[in-house]
Amino acid sequence: MWTCIAVTCSDSKWANAITEELSILNNQSLLNCQLSCVVLKDTGGTVSDGDKTLNALLVTVEKLCNNKGFENVTFDVLANSHILIIHLDTFSGNDACYWPNGTAFLPTQNKNRNSSGLETYLEFIINLCCQLKQGASPGVWIVSSSYILSGCIKEPFEWPLPAPDALTFTLGCQSQNTIVSDTVKYREHKGAVNSLTCSSLEGHSQELEENINSGIIYLKSTVATSLLCLSRTFPLDRCTYVGEDNGAKTLQLSLFYDLLGPLWIEDRHLYLSGEISPSQDKIDCIDIDNNEGDKVKARLMLWEELRKFELRAISIYGIKHVNWTALPLEKIFHHPYSLFLPSEDLPSILLHSLDKQQKQPMMLMNSLIESSINDNTKLFMVSSSIQTNQPDRMLQLAGRAYVINVKVDIDEIPEFYLNDNVCMIGYWIRLEKELKLGRSLFSATDIPVLEYSHSRATIFGLNWSTFFTLKGIEPKDVWTSDIGAHSLMTARLFPLAVDVDSWRDLLWLQDIEGATVSHLESWRQSKRYSMDDFNRLSDPVAALHNLRMINSSVFLKSIPRWPGSLSPYFRRACAENWSNSLLGALDKAVIEGDRRSCCRILAAIAELLACKAGSKNNLRSGPASNNAWKPAFDILEHSLCNGVLALADQRSKWMCTPDLLHRAARHYERAVHILIRETVKSVQNHMIRSCLVSNTCRPPIGEWIEAECPARLDLSGGWSDTPPICYEMGGSVVNIGILVDGEKPIGARGRRLENFQLVLVCEGQTEPLVISSIDDVMNYSDPTTHGALLKAALVCAGVVQKDCQKDLSQQLEKILGSGLELHGWSKLPQGSGLGTSSILASALLAVIYSAMGHEFSRSHLIHGVLHIEQLLTTGGGWQDQVGGVMGGCNRGHSFADSNVQVHIESIQLSERTVSLINERLLLIHTGKVRLARNLLQNVIRMWYARDEAIVNCFSRLIENADECKNAILQGNFDQLCHAVDVYWCQKKAIAPGCEPLMVKNLMDALTRLVLGQSLAGAGGGGFYYGFLKRSEYRDTVDEIVPSIKGCETMIIHRATLDQTGISLKIGGTEIHIP
Repeated sequence: MWTCIAVTCSDSKWANAITEELSILNNQSLLNCQLSCVVLKDTGGTVSDGDKTLNALLVTVEKLCNNKGFENVTFDVLANSHILIIHLDTFSGNDACYWPNGTAFLPTQNKNRNSSGLETYLEFIINLCCQLKQGASPGVWIVSSSYILSGCIKEPFEWPLPAPDALTFTLGCQSQNTIVSDTVKYREHKGAVNSLTCSSLEGHSQELEENINSGIIYLKSTVATSLLCLSRTFPLDRCTYVGEDNGAKTLQLSLFYDLLGPLWIEDRHLYLSGEISPSQDKIDCIDIDNNEGDKVKARLMLWEELRKFELRAISIYGIKHVNWTALPLEKIFHHPYSLFLPSEDLPSILLHSLDKQQKQPMMLMNSLIESSINDNTKLFMVSSSIQTNQPDRMLQLAGRAYVINVKVDIDEIPEFYLNDNVCMIGYWIRLEKELKLGRSLFSATDIPVLEYSHSRATIFGLNWSTFFTLKGIEPKDVWTSDIGAHSLMTARLFPLAVDVDSWRDLLWLQDIEGATVSHLESWRQSKRYSMDDFNRLSDPVAALHNLRMINSSVFLKSIPRWPGSLSPYFRRACAENWSNSLLGALDKAVIEGDRRSCCRILAAIAELLACKAGSKNNLRSGPASNNAWKPAFDILEHSLCNGVLALADQRSKWMCTPDLLHRAARHYERAVHILIRETVKSVQNHMIRSCLVSNTCRPPIGEWIEAECPARLDLSGGWSDTPPICYEMGGSVVNIGILVDGEKPIGARGRRLENFQLVLVCEGQTEPLVISSIDDVMNYSDPTTHGALLKAALVCAGVVQKDCQKDLSQQLEKILGSGLELHGWSKLPQGSGLGTSSILASALLAVIYSAMGHEFSRSHLIHGVLHIEQLLTTGGGWQDQVGGVMGGCNRGHSFADSNVQVHIESIQLSERTVSLINERLLLIHTGKVRLARNLLQNVIRMWYARDEAIVNCFSRLIENADECKNAILQGNFDQLCHAVDVYWCQKKAIAPGCEPLMVKNLMDALTRLVLGQSLAGAGGGGFYYGFLKRSEYRDTVDEIVPSIKGCETMIIHRATLDQTGISLKIGGTEIHIP
């Protein structure tokens, strides 16, 4: 984590743009910066990297002191700070031609830290330095953007010991390429720097033996403090804004030769005279001993203060350096070290880009293309868009084409075409306060910075004289007398393409064979600009804004088929202010997409609203039944398209404050649950409706019907049974039914009444709830309502029907021929994790179905409870009722199918396995209540966010369930226990925070006594279970549990395997349920 990142820039326009950009990046946590990011304007006039560094360091320290609330500047803040200074050089030369936004904001082939787009070169440099500083002492890091680096550090970087005072990073040997760079030589002692020389690698057929300077330097805080102390005194104060504000001229110093020279130059005379420096500041006519001349005085002060420190060098591997200064664009794109640019070796890669057909000839980076191209052409696009409303429109290319920073609507210019190897570069400029996009056009083989008289200087691949002759253009047409250097960079060749005629004038330049008098005159009459003009007129804020908008356009148009997680883009959308456009695109994707993806996208809208509100997942849960949203919910149940539009209309009224956004997010999650519920309704195909009904089978009035069920222990696969996971991916769970302290702890009973009314009695209730109205039943969807589970069971069974025109007594008379008294109970504590509520619902259904005279099976109960869970809006899965209804050991599983059905596979247990389970199963109530609903909501959020770790974990859950089943079938008790341990780890990965500290203490203490252990159900509290290594350890457990911190009040129960599942009695007679 950086304490501060400082970026220096000499252009005030760019300084403002970069300030905004850094703020946006920091809001997305892409800078890895702890306190603040500052953009520093360089001191006036021409500057060198030494005075830039000193000035940046001073301003950064002032910023840090201000952030800490200090009244005075103190250099002590450096003692514990990690500071990164990045020098963004003035945009000039080929960089300014090829990359109008500067190399710092050029996209690379790497995803950024939060996977919301491509990493820019600026982010690449920051992340590279972050890797290098692992293990480093506090200090200052200095990086120059003039050194273009690419690649990655494949091995962890080992920080040298003992810790160096100053360190320069080199790139090791570099193979033959057209590169001009500094090379560093070492002394034999500890890698100390011996010399720095400027060398050309051009023409070398072998690898260069010297190490290439990377442009990255580290200064320990003690060295940086010494430099800052000197910056307060004359003449070194002239290197900072302080000297400028005192009316002094900037003192130019080199970073490596002047500021750091005393750390590696042996000869005092050579250093003070500047003879060792390659620059033109050698001092020959002064008396060094008398300290004449400000530069000599500065060097003498530096020598005396810094001579005690040493500069060392170390090589980093996997990183390469490329100098673009004299390379044509074609070589840059296909340079072997330019790994951050599209490469012909990777023709199929489409990086955060969208194209119509994704053909092999395309190489797109952060780009959008909607037209088709010919198979025999190749298109390279960076941060550009080519758009059309005509689906079959063909982009006219003669061969290979390069498009950078360009926006083209080919519907506006039907004649748009690019000749072979032609590149088009876009420049956002401001003319009389109006924003325009200038475009240059030249060959990818041209080198724009070369004087037109140079032997290698070309335009569209031709020498200038040939081009002038063929086109009829004269030098005076493109270079006026006030222009110094005559090059492609300064040639005023390019009309501003704003309409069809000006587009023709621009495109005419590339058509060497198409020179006509009319074209020439039209071109001459146009207002033309050079690339130099475009850079001078540039609007950096608009340029960087356009880069962001290209990225957002790519994402917005590809939402319906976006393969990964949408959520990384939400924070970016909020930071870059296109979240409202994203909301609209998400609405459209739901309406136009298939039903399988609509839940995911509605969940994404909820997450985006929460992101706008600044909410965290663990603070998202809450009520979502506001009456203002009810009409939209009602519409959604019957029409997806109209429902989404109604939700969007209501949402627009809740966008004003973070609190309203937070609440709106909850209601969108409610919408998701409504659609999940609609899908789960398919279980009705497997419920009682398919059974025979016989009025004569109804028990007599007043005769009691009783159902009892065992509890459930999940051994593996839990969570995969939960909608929507169980029908989108499929689910598989292995569990067992258990008796707690020798009895079935969950049950229900009921009897028919003469009066046509409902009497509901819940455990612990002193007065029965007497219901005579349908309205008193229909509040079942709130699980906190008194008797909600019993009411939902009545609705599920069809005893009470909301849309029926008859009143409650008439419905009861038709369905039951009587009233009904219904009781439900559990001897387990609330939030036990043993499946209590779902199993109780099974018992209630069995009683209600029996009272109605239905014939039913265990499968009908299992599917019915799944429907009840959706009616209650608790959204539970099917594994609880499988364990409680079936008893014994079972694997429940469902397929990836919207027609939801649970299949039961009974796992036959050997007598030995039954005996081992009964002897060794340990059950302890932790005393902590866990809320499964809140855990479930978070899991569904992560599932729909397509969190990669969570999706992979669900796959492993199912694999572990199969391994657990096989272990049981093979009688391998140790392997069964191992599957339980794996399962507990998976639970913790899916639901972080489900392991309270007291439970961790308990598990740690019992590890030596048990083979496998877990919390039952979703975790978070409730019951702990484990399998003892030896049955005689049970007494030891009884002794040590009360002594464990936080476990003093825990209660140890006896659990044994239940082999029968649900039991049903009518009038005391046992009834078999198939």
